[in-house]
Parts: sequence; C-alpha cells; structure tokens
Amino acid sequence: GLPAEILNNDVIPLVNQTATDLGLTTIDVNTPLLDNPEYFQDGVHPGIEGSQAIASEIYDAITWALIARLWIRIFVKYVTEQKPKFSPVCI
Repeated sequence: GLPAEILNNDVIPLVNQTATDLGLTTIDVNTPLLDNPEYFQDGVHPGIEGSQAIASEIYDAITWALIARLWIRIFVKYVTEQKPKFSPVCI
C-alpha cells in the first residue's frame, strides 16, 4: 500500500491544493479510517466496515452542504421579501 508519509505529506496536500485552485470542496475520508485497522480487509483496501465509514462521511458532508444551501435560500428570501417596519421621515 501507499506509505502513510507519502499520503499525508504529498497526496493529501496536493488533492487539497488542487481542490482549492478549482474552487472545489473536499471530503476527508482518511481521518475516520486512521487507527482503525479492522476497517481494511487486506491492510490496504477498505472492507465492509471501512466502506461504511467512508459512505457515512460522504453522506454527512453532502447532507450538511444541502442543509446549508437551503438555509441560505430561506434567509435570502426572508430578507428580500421583508417590508421596512418604519416609514422614512424627511426633515
């Protein structure tokens, strides 16, 4: 498998920088797998538990992104549809 040093020092920073350059969001599926050797069927490839951990991270990230977008839309609609609660006064 890929040595942890190369993954942590080369691959992940490159992925993050590329995503930043392209204005994309990343989902960290590496951290939940750390310190969980039982997630890997052969020491390299995730087994069922590892796949479930990855799927859970992706699901949570997408769900929270959708919730955030919904709340932004609700807020913008609320703000743009509000009528002023005061009358302008000319002096």
